[in-house]
Amino acid sequence: MSLITLERAKRAFAPRAWTDSDNAELAQSVATASELARRFCGAPLGPWETAEIHDVAGARETAVRHRPARALLSAAAEPAPALAIGRDRAGTVRLSTTALVLADEAGGRALPLAQFPTAMALASAVNAGSDGYTAALAPGAASAPSDRLHLEGGDLLLGIPARAVRPGRPVPVVAYGAVLAGARLDSRSQRVDLGRRVAGPVRLVVEAGHDPLPEPVAEAVAQMAAALWWTARGNPAAAEPLPHPAGRALLAPFRQYRI
Repeated sequence: MSLITLERAKRAFAPRAWTDSDNAELAQSVATASELARRFCGAPLGPWETAEIHDVAGARETAVRHRPARALLSAAAEPAPALAIGRDRAGTVRLSTTALVLADEAGGRALPLAQFPTAMALASAVNAGSDGYTAALAPGAASAPSDRLHLEGGDLLLGIPARAVRPGRPVPVVAYGAVLAGARLDSRSQRVDLGRRVAGPVRLVVEAGHDPLPEPVAEAVAQMAAALWWTARGNPAAAEPLPHPAGRALLAPFRQYRI
């Protein structure tokens, strides 16, 4: 997801005529630069829907991690096994709040959760593919809503867990079965009142990020996109590690640190 438009990105260039091919390559550069900015900041920056797992240990409140959080979309507790996703060769499983992505070096496929609304439907879609991925359904999990599924033990990037899968080592997916209907976000304190005390882990789905995008972030993304665009054309002056010093200076106030 690109943080800026092509028109904003073109402000980093001297006036020139843009062909369709130029625009397509710039669009890819903008997408890559946007991801670099997110990775550097450890934050979604622009509007982003993300999941967070909080082990609240009997508390009633918890602080969101991806800030600024603009809205709490859902809260649920009581995780239980739902799926075990395996493969006959190496691959990667990634589960966001909107799609299950099954990938390897050759590419991959995305299964939109809206299209497969239950754990059973999602498992059937996984098993119907020809890429070697399989999904075993846990007892009692057939009707679990797919939008409450979470990939256990994954490395988190912007709240999207991903795990490597290897032969004989399926990755577990759990379903958070108890909806916390009374949960509320206080946008000023960036804390969530869960509505009651919860003994175990809680899954929060929040909309985080800035809207509109702060101008320093937009400028950093535009500069990096321009550098990527020129590097692809063999300009060695543009081929430096990104974010470059100017970009890091622009992005620094928006970095988030995990403690």
